[in-house]
Amino acid sequence: KVAPIPGETKVWQYITMTRRIYLIDCPGIVYNTGDSETDIILKGVVRAEKLENPDLHIQAILDRAEPQNIIETYGIPKWEDAEDFLEQLGKKTGKLRKGGEANLNAVAKQVIVDWQRGRIRYFVHPSKSQLEQAEMKEKPVYNPALLVDLYKKGEDDDIIDMGDDNEVQEFEGDDEDMPENEGDEEEQPEQDDSDSQELNEADIMPLKKLC
Repeated sequence: KVAPIPGETKVWQYITMTRRIYLIDCPGIVYNTGDSETDIILKGVVRAEKLENPDLHIQAILDRAEPQNIIETYGIPKWEDAEDFLEQLGKKTGKLRKGGEANLNAVAKQVIVDWQRGRIRYFVHPSKSQLEQAEMKEKPVYNPALLVDLYKKGEDDDIIDMGDDNEVQEFEGDDEDMPENEGDEEEQPEQDDSDSQELNEADIMPLKKLC
């Protein structure tokens, strides 16, 4: 039994992956000491119920989450800042103090719980440098001289396996870079059409007599 909040795991739990590899879930949380208080809370290290000023961390949630996701989750079409958002949500959910004012602390704790438990969807797009590194790993670069050498040896299968199809097609389509393979194609002897011509004339003669 696991959960995205601290304190859920009470005892050590073992999951056998293979004969010698085990996945161990044990109590305790290790987090980056350089994180801010807001980062620690949004990572689920601290329970929302134990926060003294949970409303101070709502703006970070509004900044990170997609606005459309917030609108679909809570039904609030627009807001000016975190305080305005909490006031609208408090009145919508009925979490009010005496006098009809929204209970900002109670509403903020509920929003943080929704964030920690995944009700508010959040993801980070990979940076441009990470995408470029991933593309370089997926698409190996080979020396063109090696491809030419393989082609001369007739190892077409190796050429196809070493790169993607687009690269191979471009290489094969360039006549100037293609090495000449003499003797690979034998000249086909010309067929004698005399027999076919005689046959055609023999077939035509009866037709002329009928006419």
